[in-house]
Amino acid sequence: MTGQHADCLALPGMLFSLAPLTATEDKSVIVGGGMRTGNMSLQEFHDFANLTHAILWRGVAAVRRARSSIADSRRVCEETRELLAALQHRRRRPRRPPPLRGTLTG
Repeated sequence: MTGQHADCLALPGMLFSLAPLTATEDKSVIVGGGMRTGNMSLQEFHDFANLTHAILWRGVAAVRRARSSIADSRRVCEETRELLAALQHRRRRPRRPPPLRGTLTG
């Protein structure tokens, strides 16, 4: 989303902000977009609950993707470390000189 409501989520006829919550004198809470969570209608409550549920599952999915990405990165790092170790081992090993031409070997 871009523009004026880049930090907001929308449901039909409603706009919810992802901005911080603000407490009021009657102990209800105003969500960043100006919607009170105190005396909501049943439909508003269900819409808000569905939105909250969707946001939580987006977070769960993001965490799973991040964990998978971290695991892949670690695996690639370990493979690279093993390849570099093998390369250094080959470089340190003394080489035999090639056999001279015309001589009998073995």
